[in-house]
Amino acid sequence: MTLRLSEDPKLHETFAVFDSLKDRKNFVVAFSGGKDSSLLSILFYEWLTTRGHKGKNVFFIHNDTESEFDVLEDYAMKFLREICDKIKDSGNACVDYVTRPRGNFYWRSVFLGYAASTTSFRWCINHLKVSPNERSLKDLVWKYGDLVLFTGHREDESATRKLTMKRNSCGLGSVDCASAFYLKVSMEGVTKVAPIRKWGLDDVWRYLRAKRGEFGIDALFDVMYKDVNSRWGCWHCTLVKVQKGVYNLDERYFPLEAFRILYRTISDLERFRVRKDWGYSSLGALTPKGRAILMYASKVVERKGIRLYGLDFKLGTHNLREIMFDLDEGLADTEVVTIARELKSRMNRIVPVSVLRSQRMTDEDEEVIIHTAENNAALNVLRIHSSKDHFQDLLHGVRDEMR
Repeated sequence: MTLRLSEDPKLHETFAVFDSLKDRKNFVVAFSGGKDSSLLSILFYEWLTTRGHKGKNVFFIHNDTESEFDVLEDYAMKFLREICDKIKDSGNACVDYVTRPRGNFYWRSVFLGYAASTTSFRWCINHLKVSPNERSLKDLVWKYGDLVLFTGHREDESATRKLTMKRNSCGLGSVDCASAFYLKVSMEGVTKVAPIRKWGLDDVWRYLRAKRGEFGIDALFDVMYKDVNSRWGCWHCTLVKVQKGVYNLDERYFPLEAFRILYRTISDLERFRVRKDWGYSSLGALTPKGRAILMYASKVVERKGIRLYGLDFKLGTHNLREIMFDLDEGLADTEVVTIARELKSRMNRIVPVSVLRSQRMTDEDEEVIIHTAENNAALNVLRIHSSKDHFQDLLHGVRDEMR
């Protein structure tokens, strides 16, 4: 597709933002693997080549929370390799940084007892996303100096996003047309910019459709385009009522939604929470039984054909899957302590593997879980999409494992 900036106001606007930064040396693209960051990456590459820029340092930061849908994480890694190769061929340097959390969802929920996130307790945002990215940015600033951080945020993503972007906008002391695209950032040495801020959803898909044959972005259309309003990210996210994205995939992924509903349910039940007398809530970490339910739920889901690649996480000699289910209890506990010390986790939150494996689910536990889950709208949606009761199947599987 030939670029005709004068015929495309959105494209002209975005290139004007890039042009305002043409004298900068170091550029970072925050790449989530979704449609917006894919569009941003393509546009920046095309700006480099059509403007004839060479000798720039380009870095893609992609945060793998180790809780992504595998088909989209595979796409993200493939796209990163391809776009970086194109940028290198254009005479610029390119490095992709894949960041990962220090202690993923499985570690934090099973071994540290983190309950499901709520609007008042959004632990996952910081631990799984913000902190890993900040570490990479600080490392890049230390190695290369000042840098420009491009983000794919758009105002029409949601009313909240629009309000947040307006609140965090900042000019550069001029009336330059690009000034509204600069965002406040707390990290020294980083200029944060949102080049596609004004693009609408239709604009995004229209441009990606025109580029489908030139870039390896088929997965975006095969998965995301089925329902353009679906949210993507960690499959276990409890900050949304319904994980709509899972219904863009085939039914073999539905047990993940059942797992997410189970996580939300046991986190809402006092019987699976430790009581405390401080903080915003009297309910603290998950009890050993609550953690064990999640531990065995991961085993049941994997048995159904979904590999939870976050269980491959390893700091000691063995990965989390082996520690949970395979190792001698003494060795497993030693590995957990090793990992906890490496991650600087709070040791008083650790529950021995022997204790987790000894937990038993009672008839009353199962009945309370089912009764509570019935009030979750996500369970009704899951049942509408399938003749099979994936939640009941998961719960029965967990019950059998905990006999």
